[in-house]
Amino acid sequence: MRDGFIKIAAATPDLHAADCAYNTSEIVKLAKEAAAKGAKLITFPELCLTGYTCGDLFLQETLLEGALDALNTVCRETAELAAVIVVGLPLRVRGKLYNVAAVVNAGDVLAFVPKTHLPNYSEFYEQRHFVSADTLSGGMESVDIKNADGETVCVPLVTDTIFQCDE
Repeated sequence: MRDGFIKIAAATPDLHAADCAYNTSEIVKLAKEAAAKGAKLITFPELCLTGYTCGDLFLQETLLEGALDALNTVCRETAELAAVIVVGLPLRVRGKLYNVAAVVNAGDVLAFVPKTHLPNYSEFYEQRHFVSADTLSGGMESVDIKNADGETVCVPLVTDTIFQCDE
């Protein structure tokens, strides 16, 4: 931090639809490059772990599990970076599918932030697959996921949260 400011990077990886392993390798590569240049917050596009254009594949268990495995790889491969990383993925919670941003730091998922305003016009038909964050009871829930070490951890699913670093 310099004069109260941090360096932020918005990264756009080359993505392949439904190829979580390839997408993850591109994300990790760019995250490491951005962190090496001093970025403390690194953001990636929505649904970057799976690709945005997966269509009905978003309803397939194989893709949803692949996205969580990819998230664990991002956590593991970026654990040593002194940066917060935000990646997008589809996440099923209690039978509902959300388009979420996973906030990652030091190898852990701090929270999932679901998208609220889903477009449903022209070539965008997100409401076909995803539900809005407005469906969350009270704006906050939690979801149990397996972390990179194979342990089950409880991660908050939040809509109105400020992430703060005490350093």
